[in-house]
Amino acid sequence: MKPQIIYIKNLPISYDEDRVFQLFSAYGKITKISYPIDKKTNQAKGYAIIRFANSEAAERALEKNGEEIEEKKLVVEYSKDQTLTDIFKPRGNE
Repeated sequence: MKPQIIYIKNLPISYDEDRVFQLFSAYGKITKISYPIDKKTNQAKGYAIIRFANSEAAERALEKNGEEIEEKKLVVEYSKDQTLTDIFKPRGNE
């Protein structure tokens, strides 16, 4: 099975989950997203994990790797663990 989950780091802390969703939904249907918030500071931790509906969308999203947003260079790669289930919040039709 081809990877459907990507890991993104170096996201600006000014981004919220909806903004990350909008940024990456251009590549295909996102079914689940994890965008952790620090409980002490109430700010984003600067990374996200996204599951796409198919592997083609995940592959297209890798195009964002190296792109600069708010002076931060994004790192976008396949998640090493493609079996993640308990960290996601549903998005879309799920």
